[in-house]
Amino acid sequence: MARRRYFNIKELHSMKTHR
Repeated sequence: MARRRYFNIKELHSMKTHR
């Protein structure tokens, strides 16, 4: 479960830095 939460945060960060 921790991996999913971590992945979600990383994905959100990637989208924010990409924009």
